[in-house]
Amino acid sequence: MKKLLPVVCALGLFLNSFTSQTWAKEIQEPENVNITKSKIISQKEKVKSVKKASKHHKKSNKNTEEVEIEQVKKPEEVLQYVVLPPKEEVNIQLTARRAILVDGKTGQVLYEKDAELPWHPASTTKVMSALLILENGKLEDITTVSSSATALYGGYYSNWLSPGMKFTIDQLLHILLIESDNASCNTLAEYLDGTQEKFVERMNRRAQELGLKSHFMTPYGMTHDLHYVSAKDLYLITKEAMKYPAFREIVRTPVYHISTPYMEHSFRNRNQFIGVDPRVLGVKTGYTSAAQCNLVCYAEDGEHSLYTVVMGSPRRDGDYSYPDSKKLLDYGFKILKEAPRIPVTIDQQAKL
Repeated sequence: MKKLLPVVCALGLFLNSFTSQTWAKEIQEPENVNITKSKIISQKEKVKSVKKASKHHKKSNKNTEEVEIEQVKKPEEVLQYVVLPPKEEVNIQLTARRAILVDGKTGQVLYEKDAELPWHPASTTKVMSALLILENGKLEDITTVSSSATALYGGYYSNWLSPGMKFTIDQLLHILLIESDNASCNTLAEYLDGTQEKFVERMNRRAQELGLKSHFMTPYGMTHDLHYVSAKDLYLITKEAMKYPAFREIVRTPVYHISTPYMEHSFRNRNQFIGVDPRVLGVKTGYTSAAQCNLVCYAEDGEHSLYTVVMGSPRRDGDYSYPDSKKLLDYGFKILKEAPRIPVTIDQQAKL
């Protein structure tokens, strides 16, 4: 028996070695399972991804086992455009050389007449000047009137301002937009940029930023062949200025009373609609012999709002910019209240 024991042990070791190699081979290359290297790698990547997500989740929320992050796409803004009648059916007889009527809420052009052609803006230029002051200045600042600010074209001088007077920027903006005083405009230009010339450079840079085709030569609107604005551009400038509460408050003020050591006076708004037509809440007049009568208006009626710009209305037995503007306002509010509407997305609006 003792002699057989070494033989049995040797035989057992041999069989065990053979069986282990066979099982190892079966584990590495099973007959019924076909797992490719790519699938194994894919499974490993999934495991890593799950571990990474789990690790991120534990940092952000320990009480939740799984986190699903979904990017919710905001619904595209839709504007309600009115369906305009055919142009041949629109019977608006204007004396103005240029005109535009725009829905204040959607920006839809409801009517236009040579609105992209340039014209002499006259004192409607001051809307751009006021915009730059509101964008870059401070209403509470105090500045001094200079001799260069009061010296105007043709040897004329300001009726209200004299060199050495001191005003706040807010006071000068009121005199600028309500009385349309040229010297107050020049004073504001010098306050912001040191000289009127540098301020004009700022005006033209801002016009380019707004995508306008306008060009300026003076802060206040002296007639010049290279000083021009279209009705459409004037609307866009005004819309930008109307974003400022101070501007909206000033241009709708019927009478502005100022009391300083230099001046005691009440200025009546040159816009004859203010205080007369309750719909009209601003904004600016302008006149020169070359420009004739220009008028920019912002108006509201119920839930609707409109911008109107008329340029080149004649001044014969009266200022025809007012009847021209009233025709546009009446037509615009009638359309906004009665015409059917179609949805227009912001992307579609940009293509119109």
